[in-house]
Amino acid sequence: MKLKSLEIKGFKSFANHTVLHFNEDVTGVVGPNGSGKSNIVDAIRWVLGEQKGKNLRLDSRSDVIFNGAKGKKAAGVAQVSITFENTKNILPTEYNEVKISRFQYRNGDSEYQLNGVKCRLRDINDLLVDTGIGSNSYAIIALGMVEDILKDKDNARRKMFEQVSGISKYKKRKKETISKLKSTTEDLDRVEDLLHEIEGNMKTLEKQAKRTEQYFVLKENYKEESIRYAVLSIADLKEKHQKFTAKIEEAQDKYRALEIDITQKEAEIEEHKRGQLSEEHNLSEKQKMVNEIVSTIREKEASKDLLNQELNFKKESIKNSADVLDRNTPILDELKKGKLEKQTALQNLNAELTQLSEDFQKIEQAHIAAQKEYQESKSKYDALAQKRQNLEQEGFERAKELAIESNKKSVLENDIQNLIAEINAKRTDQNGLTTQVQDAEKDAHELSEQIINKTEERAKLNLEIEKYRSDKSKFEEELVKVNRSLDSKSNEHTLLQSMIENLEGFPESIKFLAKSWNKKVSVLSDILDVKHEHKGIIEHFLEPYLNHYLVDNVQDAAEAIRLLSTSQKGKAQFFLLNRIPKVTPMSYAQKGIAATELVKVDQKYQVLLDYLLHDVYLTDKNLEELSDDSTYLSARGEFVKKTQSVSGGSIGLFEGKKIGRKKELEKIIAEIAEIEKRKTTIEGEIRE
Repeated sequence: MKLKSLEIKGFKSFANHTVLHFNEDVTGVVGPNGSGKSNIVDAIRWVLGEQKGKNLRLDSRSDVIFNGAKGKKAAGVAQVSITFENTKNILPTEYNEVKISRFQYRNGDSEYQLNGVKCRLRDINDLLVDTGIGSNSYAIIALGMVEDILKDKDNARRKMFEQVSGISKYKKRKKETISKLKSTTEDLDRVEDLLHEIEGNMKTLEKQAKRTEQYFVLKENYKEESIRYAVLSIADLKEKHQKFTAKIEEAQDKYRALEIDITQKEAEIEEHKRGQLSEEHNLSEKQKMVNEIVSTIREKEASKDLLNQELNFKKESIKNSADVLDRNTPILDELKKGKLEKQTALQNLNAELTQLSEDFQKIEQAHIAAQKEYQESKSKYDALAQKRQNLEQEGFERAKELAIESNKKSVLENDIQNLIAEINAKRTDQNGLTTQVQDAEKDAHELSEQIINKTEERAKLNLEIEKYRSDKSKFEEELVKVNRSLDSKSNEHTLLQSMIENLEGFPESIKFLAKSWNKKVSVLSDILDVKHEHKGIIEHFLEPYLNHYLVDNVQDAAEAIRLLSTSQKGKAQFFLLNRIPKVTPMSYAQKGIAATELVKVDQKYQVLLDYLLHDVYLTDKNLEELSDDSTYLSARGEFVKKTQSVSGGSIGLFEGKKIGRKKELEKIIAEIAEIEKRKTTIEGEIRE
C-alpha cells in the first residue's frame, strides 16, 4: 500500500485547491516558518478521522475552515482527500485505488466519503485497522509526539509498541467485545426484568383464565337454573290461571245472584207499587164518600140551624102569638091550629133530624173508621214508601255495586283476555317447553349419569391439569433456560465464527494464505477436538505446532512458500503428511492417561497425532515426583515436563481458546441445532 496524493482545499491556511503528489520517492516537505508544513500533517490526521481538537491545534471545530485573509474571502467548507494505491490488496477491498475524503461545513455538519461514496468514520477505521495507519498511529509523528514518547507521557511508548506489534487492534476489539458483552449483560438483565414482568402477567392471565372458567361454569348453571325457573314460572302461571278462573267464576256467580236478587226486588217494588195504587184508589173512593157525607152533614146542619132559627122564630112567634092570642083569641085558635100543624111538621122534622143524627153518627163512625183505615193505609203507604225508598236506595247501591262489579267484570274480562292470550302463548311455549322439559328430563337423566361420569373424569382431569400445569411450569422454566442457553451458544457461535473468519491470534502469513491460497488446507489447531478441561494444557504443549499447515506433500508447501516470498508476508510452517513416520501409541497406566486418548482427530491425521503426542501422559502427580524421560502434562494445567525442560505457571484466562476452534464451532452448531430442537419440543409440549 502506497500513499499516492493529498488534496487540500479550505483547510486551515490552504485557501486554494492544493494537491501534493507522491508519485516519486519523497523524503520531506520543506519551506519557511509559517508556510503551513505542520498543517499538512494535521490534514492527514484530520482526514483519517482525528476528533480531538488539541491534537490538531484547534480551539473549536470550525477553526479547520479557512477563515479569510487580505484579498481572500473565508471558505465555506474544509475539504481534505487522501489517495492510496492498493495493488497488493492490503486494504480489504476490491479497488486498486482507495480515496478517503472528509468535509467540514460552517453550519457544523461533517461528512466522510470513501471513493466518492458517503460512509461512516467506523467504516474508515475498519478499513485501516490492520494497516498500521490511522489518526492516532505512530506512522504519523506530529509536533511534541517525540517528546511525549521520550518522556513516556500517558504510556506513549507502550501505545507505540502495541501499535507496532499489532496488539492495539486486538485491544480495541477486546474493548469493543467487552462493551458488547456489557451491553449483552444489560440486555439479559432487561430480559430477566421482562421475564419477571411476563411471569406477573402470566399469573394475572391465569387468574383471568380461572375467572373465565368460573364464568362458563356459572353460565351453564345459569342456563340450567333459567330452565328450572321457566318450568316453575309455567307452574306458577298455571296456578295463578286456576285462581283467577276460580275468582272469575265466583264473581260471575255473585253477579248472577245479584242480578236475580235485583230482579226479585224490582218485582217486589212493582207489586208494592200496584198494591199501593189500588189502596190509594180505594182510599180516594172512601175519601170521596167521606167528603160527600161531610157535605151532606154540613147541609143537614145548615138545615138544622135554619130549622132552629125557624123554631126560635116560631117560638117567638108563638110567644108573640100568645100575646096576640090573648089579644086575639080567634087568631089564637087559628094559631093553635097552625101550631099543631107546625108541631106536627116539627115532629116530622125532629124525627127526620133524629134520623139524620143517626145517619150522621153512622156516617161519622164510618168516617172515623175510614179515617182509621186511611191512617192505617197511610201508615202502610208510608212504610211502603219508606220501603220503596229503601229499596230504591238499595237498588241504587246495588246498581252502583253492579256498575263497580261491571267495571271489575270488564277489567277482569280484559285481564282474562290478556291472561287467555298469555296463557295461549304460554301454552304454546308450554307445549314447546313441555317437549323441551320432557327432552330435558330425558337428557337430564342421561346428563345425571354423564355428570357422575364427567365428575369423575373432571376429578381425573383436574389432577391431570395440575400435573400439566406443573409440567408446563417446568417446561417454561426449562424453556427459559434453553433460551438463555441458546442465546449464550448463539453469542459464542458468533464470536467464534468471527475469530475463525478473522483468524484471531494467527500470524500475518496464515491470514494471507487463507485469503490468497486456493488450496483448502487446515492448520493443526483446526483439526484437534479436545475436551474443554484439557484444552489449556494440550494447547500449552502443542503451542509450537498449532500454526503449522497440514499439506499432503512438499509441492503444496513449496507453492505456499513462493506466495509468501513474493508478497513479503512472512513465513509459515508445514507438516508433510506423507513424510510423518508411524509410531506405535504407548500407554502405561502407572504413568497416567496417554495424551492421544485426550485428543480426537480425523483418521487422516491420526498418524500425525500419534507422532506429536508419543510418550506424552496426563498426570495428577506433582512435578517433583516425576523423574523418568517421558513427557508429562499436569491434569491441573500447571506445567509441562519434557525430557530436558519444564514449563508452567498460572493458567491464563484465554488459554485453550485457540485450539480446536473449527471443531468447537461444529460442536456449537450441533448444540444450537439440538437446543433449537429441544426448544421446539418444549414449545410444542407447552402448546399441547
